[in-house]
Amino acid sequence: MKRALETIFPKGAVIGVLFFAGMFLLSLLWNMGFSVMGVENAEAAKLVLTSFWPWIVEAQAKILVVYALLGFFIGWVSELVHRYIPLRFRGSRLLWVFLINLYFLLSNIRKYPQVYAESLYFKGIVFKYVQIFVTDMLPEILMTVYGALLLVVVCFVSGVWLARTFRRKIYIPALAAIIILAFLSHRVYKKPASPKNSGPNVLVLAADSLRHDRLGCENYERDLTPNIDKIAADGVVFRDARTSFPRTFPAVISFLTGRLPVTHGVRHMFPDKYSRDHRRDSVVEVLRKEGYATAVVTDFAGDVFSRMRIGFEKVRSPYFNFITLIDQRSLEVHFLLMPYVTNHFGRFVFPELKEFADNADPFLLAEEVVSTLEGLSKKSRFFCYTFFSNTHFPYASPRPYYSKYTDKNYRGRFKYHKPPTLYEKENLTLADAAQVNAIYDGSVKAFDDAVGMIVGFLKRKGLYDKTIIVVTADHGENLYDNGWYIGHGEHLVGNNVVRVPLVVKFPKGTKFVSEVKCLTRDIDFAPTLLAYLGRNAPKEIDGENLMPVLTGEKGGLKLAAFTETGIWFSDVSDGFFQEKRIMYPDVTGLSRIDFTYNLEVVLREDYEELVNTAKHRMVDDGNYRLIYIPTSEGVEYELYDTAADPLFKKDISKTNGKKFEEMKRLLLSLMKKDRKITFKKGYSVLSRY
Repeated sequence: MKRALETIFPKGAVIGVLFFAGMFLLSLLWNMGFSVMGVENAEAAKLVLTSFWPWIVEAQAKILVVYALLGFFIGWVSELVHRYIPLRFRGSRLLWVFLINLYFLLSNIRKYPQVYAESLYFKGIVFKYVQIFVTDMLPEILMTVYGALLLVVVCFVSGVWLARTFRRKIYIPALAAIIILAFLSHRVYKKPASPKNSGPNVLVLAADSLRHDRLGCENYERDLTPNIDKIAADGVVFRDARTSFPRTFPAVISFLTGRLPVTHGVRHMFPDKYSRDHRRDSVVEVLRKEGYATAVVTDFAGDVFSRMRIGFEKVRSPYFNFITLIDQRSLEVHFLLMPYVTNHFGRFVFPELKEFADNADPFLLAEEVVSTLEGLSKKSRFFCYTFFSNTHFPYASPRPYYSKYTDKNYRGRFKYHKPPTLYEKENLTLADAAQVNAIYDGSVKAFDDAVGMIVGFLKRKGLYDKTIIVVTADHGENLYDNGWYIGHGEHLVGNNVVRVPLVVKFPKGTKFVSEVKCLTRDIDFAPTLLAYLGRNAPKEIDGENLMPVLTGEKGGLKLAAFTETGIWFSDVSDGFFQEKRIMYPDVTGLSRIDFTYNLEVVLREDYEELVNTAKHRMVDDGNYRLIYIPTSEGVEYELYDTAADPLFKKDISKTNGKKFEEMKRLLLSLMKKDRKITFKKGYSVLSRY
């Protein structure tokens, strides 16, 4: 019995398990705390520890098991090295476990430094410069040699072990039988013939917070988007596309239903389950009923798709609820485990990894997209929506993209990414702002290269010419330009957020204009796509069919864009909008856990009216923009001549009374599309209260 146990659990494996158990304890003690969207809240932390401790224990137990299995495997390798490499000495097994683990750790810190910033970069000056040394100063050739030597050693000892193991004749018949059975099963089993894909297919390549002005086809100074530009050269560029809501959940529903948020009812990021069913009137559902295979593939910022019913048959999206937050934080603290799980294997074992904003690798997602398209290509037609998150803050893209455009000497807090600072003042420097813009540009470049991977697959499969490809975003992003702060959804000044990129390539042979210069909206996508495919749009729709513009029959449709803000997550962060708003608590005070439905995080009912009343709204006709700003002292309006004043420097609401009244009537008429609201003293309030 003892010999059998020693065969299964040799000394090296035991050492490996103990070593990794020590890593588990060190990580756990190194990082403690609980936050929601970057906001620390003592009451939330207390709630987690007192009411959800069984989930925490379960999560940590699962993590410990994974540590132990990894330690067992690496310990086994160290045992083989100890046995078959003639450099034996006391402690050699432990040394090999350490060396193997160190290589994976250093490589992963270099590839995904954002994952380690909390544990190293922000832990004090010593650990900060340890991480800087690993990412910036450690020679690439040294890491290459290190990895190559380890690979040679592991392959050598594994080969020796296999040769000695299979030298026993008893294994030869068994191995031969396995090979024969595998061959016969392959010959006997034949997959049923798949229908040939005839198209036209639809593929949406969306990126969260992607700014329109970062595209090469929009003349950006850096060459960030060569792959998107090639799509643009084959298709149509919409020069002035607008979002109806600069937050993901409402914007996505508007894009896929052709309805404004005031009509479809999702007005913030935390809707309850009754507000999220939009299946019957979405373009996805219409096409699904027409025989299209439908799928959506996303990472963290696209977790909204797992919580809405909108017609997708296949949903490859992370699921967000309070348990996800607990699992996510439970895993985040284990920075020493990250080298082994920041990959497809890790996301399979720990689904919450897809919610890691610090690990939004667009290439992992692109591989998922390609595997999904591989299956969809066997269908006669498909509609596939993809949503990339690496362009959403914290703009955490892998090596080399996070440092591709940055100042190599920068040592500030945004060196690797832009973590949320919702509960503090930033005290920003010019170097900080430049760094944030640079890491954002690196993320755009990474997204474009991921697009290149997907387009390459389509061309190899012969799908490119019969697929409608749409490149777009749910909204844009402010990046400290013109004093407009950073982020999206907080205010409606400027075009960086409300204007979005929109490039559409139609199937080969389609004769459309190469660009559309007039104002268009996200709500126009669904009716236009359905018209192109010869389908009727649902009756209750706010968008317009743009086919007359695409064909050149009309130069424009004289549309007006209506947009509103979302929830302000913080009540103390920087930003001029904090001075002109109705105050309410931060996100931890606004939200609650829905114990009746999957422990989802939803907006508290007692704040629904206040959040709705506090929203900024705007209407823009392409030449003028009127912004409605409710404050505690009353409702204010700002009117801008956007053609003459693109930087929004001069409010002309008091000097151009005629235009002001015209735009105000239009704005109020659009606000009244929400049948639940009424107006009291100029404020928009929910009439049900």
